[in-house]
Amino acid sequence: MRFLFVTFFIFLLSSSAFFSHSSFAQKATNKTIEKKPTLETIEDTTQTISRVELLKAGVLEGDVLPNGEKIRILKKDERGQVQFKQKNTIMYADSVFQYIDRNQIEAFGNIRFVEQDSLTLTGDTLYYDGYTKLAKVRGNVVLQDQEKTVRTRKLNYNLKTKTAAYFEGGVVTDKTSRLTSDRGYYNTNSRIATFRGNVQALSPDQQLIADSVAYNTVTKTIFFDSEGKIINKDGTINAVKGTQINAQTGILKTAEGSNVATRIENRDYIISANFIDYDNLTEKGVFKENVQLYYKKENVTIFGDEAYYDGIKSRLDAYGDALLVKPFKKDTLYIAADTLIAMNDSVAAEQRFYAYRNVKIYKQDLQGICDSLNYDLEDSIIYFDYDPVLWNTANQLSGTKIKAKLRDNTVDSMTITDKAFVISADVFGQFNQIKGRDLLAVFDSGYIKRVNVNGNGESIYFMIEEKKEEEATLKGMNYIKCSNIIMKFIADNELEEILFLQQPEGQVIPPQLITKKNSELNNFNWRIEEKPTYKMIMQGRSTEDAAKNTYKVKNIDGKRIIDGDFFGIYLSEDKTKLTYYNPKLPIRNLENEFFLYVYPENKKDLPEEFKLYGYVVVPFYNMDTEIYKPNQPFYYTQELPKFKIKKITTGQKIKLKVDEETGEPIPNRNPIQPWKEIYEF
Repeated sequence: MRFLFVTFFIFLLSSSAFFSHSSFAQKATNKTIEKKPTLETIEDTTQTISRVELLKAGVLEGDVLPNGEKIRILKKDERGQVQFKQKNTIMYADSVFQYIDRNQIEAFGNIRFVEQDSLTLTGDTLYYDGYTKLAKVRGNVVLQDQEKTVRTRKLNYNLKTKTAAYFEGGVVTDKTSRLTSDRGYYNTNSRIATFRGNVQALSPDQQLIADSVAYNTVTKTIFFDSEGKIINKDGTINAVKGTQINAQTGILKTAEGSNVATRIENRDYIISANFIDYDNLTEKGVFKENVQLYYKKENVTIFGDEAYYDGIKSRLDAYGDALLVKPFKKDTLYIAADTLIAMNDSVAAEQRFYAYRNVKIYKQDLQGICDSLNYDLEDSIIYFDYDPVLWNTANQLSGTKIKAKLRDNTVDSMTITDKAFVISADVFGQFNQIKGRDLLAVFDSGYIKRVNVNGNGESIYFMIEEKKEEEATLKGMNYIKCSNIIMKFIADNELEEILFLQQPEGQVIPPQLITKKNSELNNFNWRIEEKPTYKMIMQGRSTEDAAKNTYKVKNIDGKRIIDGDFFGIYLSEDKTKLTYYNPKLPIRNLENEFFLYVYPENKKDLPEEFKLYGYVVVPFYNMDTEIYKPNQPFYYTQELPKFKIKKITTGQKIKLKVDEETGEPIPNRNPIQPWKEIYEF
């Protein structure tokens, strides 16, 4: 398993070239002169003031404003445009008003702004102050260098502070990438670019979505100043405010003290934590506070207060309040411990889970404690070491080592190695006991069906007589010592047959002679007070709601394949159905239009009506009228096509409402956020 962290290639990497060392220009028509915005006056005490110089004009006229200020009116002719210069910057326009005393110009028509042949800026209108060195460009603004292009309606640039900004929407593009935002800012001194409002960046490899991000062109670090998302072919990073990602090294770090989790998802797993510090080069990372790691293939979730990941070893160690949750079809396995370790077995290509110190497990038909546990999902075997004790219905099983085999999600057998001891409580509160060197217990439907004792066998069994319409009576206690013993049971742990294979010896003790001393085998220890319960494992855990509600959902067949912001989506075990689930769904979340596209492995399997699309469109019906029930969990199940599926794309898009009289679209003033998820089989 390798964590998803991107080397984020984005057009910002050379954004210093966008706003490097010049002023800016824009465009207006020759006939209409836009009202001049108020120009800010900034005192310059650090630089030598230079005048805006006239280089060329076809027509030059003089005029005097009502306030007595002199003005030059310059126009182009057939020989070319009006040209001005200030230091290394040359400005072109069709017509210009030059305010000589103020050292300001207003330029209109086919504005072109060139700095040292490295940057070109065009627009409709330019307002430029030679003292403050503030340029305001308006209308069809295009800023272009050798690699990038910026398009916007309005752009300001201050040559003194080396800051540039657009504030009515802008688009930044290069040969392969595109970024859009409502506002954009760049400071050439700090080399930090900031984009705010509906920020979307798209390249062939990935996509970024946020409301506010900053980019340091020196350190190559992206700062999220809002929640955001990065999507690429490997997966998704759902970043919270304060998250930093280095575009070169892939180092990801979230802000300390965040109470919202950053979430990372790829094809293999989903991980989230309030704090993440991960180095993509060394493949090592630290995760703290509300750590959750969900393995999709294994359908296993690990919770913890803190976790460490080593990508080279494919190992995750979770500490503090650590919990493993493995849902089955009709039950869920919980494993709690001081330390949980998930490790990929590179030889067997399978995931293994280990638990250490104060280990507790809970399942409807199996509970237990030990100090060391090894869970092999592939073979459905759990190994218990260091003082293990397990409980199954009324049975307590203990020994030096225990191996529990699961079949069809229930206990199938247990092998106890060394000092095997089984205790069962009867209706009188007395304890039937079996002990020996090694022991094999075979189960059926959650109950012990057969017990084989190998070596040093001993047993105590209380004989109870039951008669119709009469209370059960104790007839005596049977003590047997035999090297090997086989015991067979019927329902509810009732003994059906007992076989003594080698030189048995024993006695039957009548009820009146039964004492505590002779009714307990050596090393007898009934430890029922240590038996874990669900409440015992979950009580006080910050993970309780997540473990109980997020990954274990009643009435849903299969495992969750998509963990979206609005729905958890589950794929049935036979891969024929998808179920959309939300435990507390607002009715407004159904306003958007659902879609589900199913792509086949072989396009020849597509029905004729869908071959043009390349996928099957699965319709949704009556979700808000027939499926939705107020104040109840929301379920909606879709049947999938019967061909072999390659991938699915599903989500919700904004539903267009049309005025029935005019046929015009009705604007949605408060739309629900659309979403889209992709899952590859």
